[in-house]
Amino acid sequence: MSGYYDQKILVALKREIDLGVLVVVSNPDEIFGQLGDSYHVCGSKICWSQIPGSVESHESDPTKQHAKNIEFFDEICRRYKLSGAVTYAGDSAIDFALQGSLSEIRKILPILLNVPQHHYIIDAGFAWCMSFTMEGDMAYGAAPSNRPTHDS
Repeated sequence: MSGYYDQKILVALKREIDLGVLVVVSNPDEIFGQLGDSYHVCGSKICWSQIPGSVESHESDPTKQHAKNIEFFDEICRRYKLSGAVTYAGDSAIDFALQGSLSEIRKILPILLNVPQHHYIIDAGFAWCMSFTMEGDMAYGAAPSNRPTHDS
């Protein structure tokens, strides 16, 4: 974990990591392997159109993407009453993942979204996943095999 963004994130989140509120997972490959086993993927991304009941949104204006990502996150958490332990993983710029409560990940989401990569927030049991891409795509869905009942 010696890349530019690795160090930047670790310094920014030092307090939370030292307190044990966030746990650093040094090998995110296992997380992405499980993600690929749980969701339909197209290349290196989840193919949300093949996830029944998934919710997708897009913000084409790069100056608004950050705020729209946070709004989407908050709305999805509210709508589906999401809570509990989650994992945050990025697909390229940082070489680790973070585990913590959904509320702790929400607190640091503005920091994480500044890293130029695709972002994934995954339920501890891989029952659901939320993603944010650098291209402005936002999505949420339940794993087909673990699909909980949601009221839309």
